[in-house]
Amino acid sequence: LLKIHLNLDAVTCDEQSSCSADSTCCYLSTGERGCCPLPEAVCCPDREHCCPKDYKCDLHRRSCIKTTWLHVEIVPLAHIGGQTLQSSVSEKDIQCGGGYSCKDSETCCPTSQSTWGCCPSPKCCDDMKHCCPAGYKCGEGGICTSALSFDWKSWKNWRVFFSKKKRASTL
Repeated sequence: LLKIHLNLDAVTCDEQSSCSADSTCCYLSTGERGCCPLPEAVCCPDREHCCPKDYKCDLHRRSCIKTTWLHVEIVPLAHIGGQTLQSSVSEKDIQCGGGYSCKDSETCCPTSQSTWGCCPSPKCCDDMKHCCPAGYKCGEGGICTSALSFDWKSWKNWRVFFSKKKRASTL
């Protein structure tokens, strides 16, 4: 009898490595496998960063581009062991309070009245579980909605003009 054990909480990179669920395997600059904390992400050619699905890496601006007017921050990759890959730019820790700290490139977001989490995006959501990229608002269920406003009445015949929602990062 052959037993197959599936770990539904992991994304398999190769025979020796895997990443947590809702993440993407990418090659690091060392040639090793690393994990991008985004599902179905785009691995950037510098092998240090990644972008959300359907975005392109703009390493010169250190951002991810979906259209010519929408930019979100690139996300640093993490080694399989969970430690974040050191960026070429030196980063300092910022103090969140209560003995918690985050990297200078991250945002301190409260996860309770006394604890903090580190988010790669600048907008902390009120649910204390999610965060959103710049230019997005927090919505229900971990959905980030574009903060750009349009007069949708003039677009009533264009029901799918563009997608303005994306999954929030979980703290």
